[in-house]
Amino acid sequence: MHFATRIALTVAVCALGASCARAATLDPDELPKEEIELPNGAGKVLTIRYLSRNWKLTTPDILLAKHISDTDDVCFEAKISHVEGKNVVLFQQQGKIVCLDEAKLKDMKTYQRMDNIWVCGKLREPKGALEGLELVLVDVARLPEDMVLCKNRLKVLEARKDAEGLIELGNHISNILGVVINNFNQNDQFLTLRTEAWTKGLTFKEQQLPKDDVDGMYALSEKWVELLRKSSKRNELILKILKIDPEHRKASRIAKEEMGLVKVQDTGKWVTPEERERIKAEQDAEIAKLDAEKRAALEAKKRLREDAVKERAQLLVKYQAAIRTAEGVKEIDGAIESLGKAIQTSMDPRFGRQGVDVLSSIAYPAAVYPGLDLAAKSEFSEVRRDVYATLAWRGGSNALKTLSNALRKETEVGVVKSGVESLVRRGDRPALETLIECLQSDESKVQTEVVEGLKAIAHNNLASKDEWLKWWDANKERKDLLPKNNAQ
Repeated sequence: MHFATRIALTVAVCALGASCARAATLDPDELPKEEIELPNGAGKVLTIRYLSRNWKLTTPDILLAKHISDTDDVCFEAKISHVEGKNVVLFQQQGKIVCLDEAKLKDMKTYQRMDNIWVCGKLREPKGALEGLELVLVDVARLPEDMVLCKNRLKVLEARKDAEGLIELGNHISNILGVVINNFNQNDQFLTLRTEAWTKGLTFKEQQLPKDDVDGMYALSEKWVELLRKSSKRNELILKILKIDPEHRKASRIAKEEMGLVKVQDTGKWVTPEERERIKAEQDAEIAKLDAEKRAALEAKKRLREDAVKERAQLLVKYQAAIRTAEGVKEIDGAIESLGKAIQTSMDPRFGRQGVDVLSSIAYPAAVYPGLDLAAKSEFSEVRRDVYATLAWRGGSNALKTLSNALRKETEVGVVKSGVESLVRRGDRPALETLIECLQSDESKVQTEVVEGLKAIAHNNLASKDEWLKWWDANKERKDLLPKNNAQ
C-alpha cells in the first residue's frame, strides 16, 4: 500500500450512513491485502479488505477524476482542513467529501488543521456542477503527526526490504517539506529521514537487481544522482556496468564526459584516473616540444596537483572535523566557508568532488552560500557539474539563486547542459523560474542550452530567448503553468 504503516489507529466499524461503535485499535498493515485485476484488462489495483469488502488503495487525487472507472470503494490518507456543514474539506485538495454521520462530524470538528487522517468512503457521481467525484464518508480516523508517521513507516519498509516503498516514502517527505511549515530543527530531521529512506531504498534496489542487468544498474545510478546527489555512488555503478559491457552507450558517455575515463582500445576496458596516470608517460614527448617557460609552468602545475592528491585524505578529514567540532553559528559558517575556498582553489578535482559531497549533506544555509557558491568557481568542470547538480537537488530560493548566478557565467557547454538537465529533472515551478533567470546570461551558448531546458520542462517549442521572455510575462501568474506529471 502507499506508505503502509504499522500505526495503531482507532476506527469505526459501520455501514454506510449508519450509526457505529468504536472497535479495538487496528493496524492497517495487518489488514488483508490483495492485488486484483480490473475489468476489461484495465490493469491491476491494490485493495485492502475492511468492513467486509475490498477498498481500493488510492490518493486524494481520486476526487478529481471525472468518472468512476473501476471501484467506488476507496481508502487513502490525507490532511484535514476543516468541516463545513456536512462536508469534510481536505488541506490543499479539491474535491468533495460528504459525511452523513453526525457523531463523526462532531468528532472531526475537534481535529486540528493539517492533522493526518485515514479516510474510507464510497465514490459517486456528483450532483450539480461539481468538478470531479464526490465521496460519501464511511470511516475516518486520526493518524499521528508527520514525523512519527514517517519514522514508523521507515521501520516497516526497511524490515520488508521494500525498495520502491522506501523511495516513495522519501518522495512523500519531500512533499511534506514543501507544504508543512517547520522550524530549522524539524526541517533538519525531515531531511535526515528523507536521506535515510532514499539511501536504504536505493541500496535494497541494487541488491535485488540481477547481476547482469546493466540497464537496471544505469537507471539506478541516475536515481542516486537525482535523489541524493551521490555522484560517487553513480560512478561506482558506472564502473560496474562497464566491466560487464564496455560498449554500454549511456555508461560510456558518463565515463568519458563526466568521470574523465578512457577506454584502452586493445582490451576494451575503461580505466580509472589512477590507472590512467600510467598512460601519461606518452604525453612527456609532447611536453618536451614546448618552450622552456611553458614546460616549466606545466611541470609546476603537475607537481602541485601531485602534492594535492597526496594530501587529499588528510585535508578532507581536517575540514570535516572542523565542521563537526565547530560551536555556534559563526564558527560553523566559518568552517564551511573554509571548505568552499579549499574546493575552489584545489588542484585536485577528486578532492573537489568529495568536498562537494560533504557540503551536500550539511543542512546549514552556509553550505549553499558561501560553501557551494565558492566551490562553483573551481577550474575543474567535473567539480562544477557536481555543484550545479547539488544546488538543483537542494532547491530553496538561496540554492536556486546561487545556481542561476553560476550558470549565467559558465563557459563550458557540457557543464551548462548538465546544470540545465538538473533543473529539468526537478520539473517544478522554482526550476522553471531559475531557467528563466538564466536566459539573462550574456553567453549565447548558455541561452541556447537554457532554451532547450525550457522546452523540456514547459512542453513548449518556443525557439528563442525573446519568445520565452514574452511567454513568461504573459503566463507567470498562471497556477497551471507546468504539466501535472512534471512534479516529482
